[in-house]
Amino acid sequence: MGTKFIETQELQPNYPIELKDVGIKDFKTLLTIKRKNSIYRYLATVELTINLTKQKKGAHLSRLARSITEILTDETHAHYSVEEMAIHTLNRLAERHVFQDGKIRISFEYAHETTTPVSNLKSLEVYPITITTFKRNSTGFLHKITVSSLGNTSCPHALAVANGKRTHIQRAKASLTIESTTKHMPKFSTLIEILEASFSSPTFAILKTEDEQWVVNQMFKNPLFCEDVARNLLYRADEAFKDIPCNIFVEVVSEESIHKHDVISRGEIIRYPELHVC
Repeated sequence: MGTKFIETQELQPNYPIELKDVGIKDFKTLLTIKRKNSIYRYLATVELTINLTKQKKGAHLSRLARSITEILTDETHAHYSVEEMAIHTLNRLAERHVFQDGKIRISFEYAHETTTPVSNLKSLEVYPITITTFKRNSTGFLHKITVSSLGNTSCPHALAVANGKRTHIQRAKASLTIESTTKHMPKFSTLIEILEASFSSPTFAILKTEDEQWVVNQMFKNPLFCEDVARNLLYRADEAFKDIPCNIFVEVVSEESIHKHDVISRGEIIRYPELHVC
């Protein structure tokens, strides 16, 4: 007979206080998504957490790690999206660990092919993406997808003060988050298009001289505050997703070139409070 070990996690804690999120983070793994006869692989970082009742001393963390690895190595089940993979993982975990609320956050980099504005060179742009899936006993599964991009802005105030002759420019970091149900999650490419259209000008991994000229001219033709970029994002996303139930969140950080501090703008459009999760 094997040794029977005490499940210390099931003991009473010293202080019976419920915890919202307990689990593992910075778990590195490889995602494989099969869609339309194509295979997509992403090197991902995963965080998987569950709520812990006040009666339990700890969570069975090995069960969380096993749930992730078993789903990702299951060759008999094709995952058609990251969201579907996340749901499968949380359902597998529920079979071996009691919890009311669970959350899995999957972060990876997505390569999006585009062309430069004048020379039409192919340019592979990389976008950080985070998909968070929530399992709630009261609402089922909900998702948040966040896509981030780097663009630039030129200051309209400085341009006006200089009679339209010169201004300062800065790199802007923007993120767009959509919160919705599984069937209504948007495509990565749609979110990227909204992001890139909201800056004074997009940026590119490679540029020829004629492309550089276009980017600079575009910046001066379209001067924007950090606040303008945030409002552009909210407006464009609201228009693009007006026919689906979702909530919209944006954040823009301007890395200022004439100040020692940065500037930040955040905004949100909550159209469906019942879909909102923290």
